[in-house]
Amino acid sequence: MNITCNHCQKPVEEMNLKQAKIIQSAEFIEKIVDLVLACPHCSQEYSVFVPTWDLQPLETACM
Repeated sequence: MNITCNHCQKPVEEMNLKQAKIIQSAEFIEKIVDLVLACPHCSQEYSVFVPTWDLQPLETACM
């Protein structure tokens, strides 16, 4: 699945991770992930806040 970068208009299938900080938001009681992703072609950055309750583990770790 592709999206189109708003800056360079190129198709983007994967973005580069710039930041993934867990912070306390004034809007939410729960902590959120401050996620910044960048276009691999032009480095345009995109930001989104993801509530930690939306995170799902990819697999169960064996202890």
